[in-house]
Amino acid sequence: MALRIIVGLALTAVAAAIAGRRMWWLYRVARTGQPAPERTATVREHPAQDAEVQATEVVGQRKLLRWTVPGVAHALTFWGFIVLLLTIIEAYGDLFSRSFAIPGIGHWAFIGFIEDLFAVGVLAGIITFTIIRLRTSPAREGRESRFAGSHTGAAWIVLLMIFLVIATLLLYRGAQINTGYFPYPHGAFASQLVGHWLAPLGTGVNSVLETTFILAQIAVIAAFGVFITYSKHLHIAVAPVNVLFSRAPGRPARAAADALRREGARLRGSRPGHRHLRPRQDRGLHLEGHARHGDLHRVRAVPVAVPGLGHRQAAVAEEADHGFARPRPG
Repeated sequence: MALRIIVGLALTAVAAAIAGRRMWWLYRVARTGQPAPERTATVREHPAQDAEVQATEVVGQRKLLRWTVPGVAHALTFWGFIVLLLTIIEAYGDLFSRSFAIPGIGHWAFIGFIEDLFAVGVLAGIITFTIIRLRTSPAREGRESRFAGSHTGAAWIVLLMIFLVIATLLLYRGAQINTGYFPYPHGAFASQLVGHWLAPLGTGVNSVLETTFILAQIAVIAAFGVFITYSKHLHIAVAPVNVLFSRAPGRPARAAADALRREGARLRGSRPGHRHLRPRQDRGLHLEGHARHGDLHRVRAVPVAVPGLGHRQAAVAEEADHGFARPRPG
């Protein structure tokens, strides 16, 4: 038991330190953005509307479900990880007590059933993702692939880590059934199936497997947490915040532009201190001034002639939602 505690907490501490450093850096980057007090005010003024949006867009996965098969796979994975938060609590509890159970609900057969149901749902989701990626990979379809130009390596790492989360979960729960420390007497059908496969190994081996896969479960979760902070998939974790403060229909969409106008700043202006992008002879693009995240609503690529580089692409600011006036000739 001491081994479980020491190794489990050490893995967690290392992961928390790495992920915490990254999150602190991301927080400082976000703080460089232009303040948007009108968004906070809107959230405070419409709590019922925001609760409905969270229920439909985040929990309900309304937009993703429009994509039929990929959307359902995404939704199953998202819902599965919400439910499997209970299993993470159980894994950490098992570090300190082999007979740990969540207070109040830790012995309900229904909870064991729901945990295993969504674990299987997550497996179904990642199998679907794997098939889709193999069938429509850039190596197979070239530029016609929906994944052409994307970082496919990171996506495969995510799929592997999700699989390892579910695999280590079911393996340690199956071993727990054979050692007599599983908290759910009935309902956990997938764990019971794995336990049936492991039963011939005997109680002693299953006891070792229980400790091994509990630590493996925590190691995978910790590594996954660190990886997510360095990956584009972080947007899944912060989806509730993004949706809460998004510029939804009916919310003020010109506040950032109005704030710039009040400061007397204009994009692509001719006065000192203006913020815009312009081509450079040595590197193609140069960002003048101290532009912040809220300064540009949309950036598009247009062909421009850059001396010494030939015909290249330069990014220029374009009017978005009538937020900024188009630059006048001359």
